[in-house]
Amino acid sequence: MKEDSVKISVVVPIYNCEKYLEQCLNSILNQTFKDFEIICVDDGSTDISVKILKEFANKDSRMILLSQKNSGAGVARNRGLHYAKGEYLYFLDSDDFIEPSLLEKMYNKIVLEDSDICICKNDLYDEKLESFSTPNWVKKFSELENIKAFNCKDYKYNIYQLFNIPAYTKLYKTEFIKQINAKFQDLKICNDVFFYLYTIGLATKISTVNEVLVHYRINQTQNLSAKRGDKTACIIKAFKKAKKELKRKNIFNVIKKSFYKMAKSCFDYELSQIQDNYTKRLWTLKLYEFLPTKYWNSRIYGLWFSKLFSIKKSSTHILFSFLGIRISIRKDKPESIKELSSRISLLEKEVSDLKQQIRGE
Repeated sequence: MKEDSVKISVVVPIYNCEKYLEQCLNSILNQTFKDFEIICVDDGSTDISVKILKEFANKDSRMILLSQKNSGAGVARNRGLHYAKGEYLYFLDSDDFIEPSLLEKMYNKIVLEDSDICICKNDLYDEKLESFSTPNWVKKFSELENIKAFNCKDYKYNIYQLFNIPAYTKLYKTEFIKQINAKFQDLKICNDVFFYLYTIGLATKISTVNEVLVHYRINQTQNLSAKRGDKTACIIKAFKKAKKELKRKNIFNVIKKSFYKMAKSCFDYELSQIQDNYTKRLWTLKLYEFLPTKYWNSRIYGLWFSKLFSIKKSSTHILFSFLGIRISIRKDKPESIKELSSRISLLEKEVSDLKQQIRGE
C-alpha cells in the first residue's frame, strides 16, 4: 500500500451548485469515518461554487480540487476516479447529502464480506416541501435484510430491480472497478446507467446495509435530471453499450430477463417525460425496437402503430395519417389516383417490414 493512500475516495462532480454545495460537503466532512479524501471536480461552474470549494479546501487538507471545461457529470466522475487513491470509491452528487455514519457502515460491511460493491438505501428530500419520503425501490431492497453477500446469479431474474441506478447508494472496491475497466459514459444524462448495469452484472459479491444513509434532493430545477424529456437518446446508448459489454463478458444471457425488464421500465419513464405527442411517437419506435416482442404489451403495441401509421379509405376520399399528420386526398382526381395507390402500397410494405424488424430481438 502506498504511504499516501486512504481507505475511501469520495468523488463529487460539481456544476453550478452554490445553493446546496455547503450542505453536501459538510455531510461528507462530518463523517464518523475519518480516513478518506474528497475529490471535487468542478465541471466549468459559472456561479460561486469554485469559491465555496476553495474555502472548504483551505480548512481541510482532505479536499482535492480539480477543474475541467463543462463536459458533464460522467466525465467529471471519470476524472475523479483517475486521481483516486482510495481502496474504495464513493460517488456523491453535489446537491445531495448523506448521514454521518454512511462511510463507516458501508466500509465495515464491504470489508467484512470482502465484496466488490456495498449498497445502502436512500430517501427523497423534497426541496419545496422540506420533507422526506421513501422511493418504491427501497421496499424490494428491504427483502435482502440479513442476507449475506450475493451476486447476479443468485437473483438472475430480478437483480437489477433490487436496487436503484445512481452511484450515490454504492461503495465500490477500487480494484474491482479498475479490473473490469468500468467508466461512466460521456452523456449529458443517464451517464451512470451503463456503470450500474455493468458493475452489478460483473460483481462477484454484493453486500447491503439495510438503512437509509443518502438523501436525494427532488423538486429543484437546477440539475439535469429535471430537464430530461429531450435527452431520450442517452438511455438508448446506455442500454446498447451495457448489452454489448455484458455479452462480451459472457454474463448477459444469465441476467437478460432482469436486464430487459429494467430497460422497459427506464424506457417507459423517459417516454412519460416527453410532452409533445409527435416526438413521443418517434422515440417510442427508437426505444422499443431495442426490446424483444415479449417485453411489449401487445395491446399498446397495436395502438402505437395505429397512431403512427394509418390509411383509411371512403367512397370520396383517402385519409393518410403519418406520425399524427393527416392528409386527405379526393378520389375524383383520376390523374393522381394511380400514383397515390402506388405510393400507398409501397408505404404499407415498409410499415410491414418495420413491424417485423421491431418484433425481432
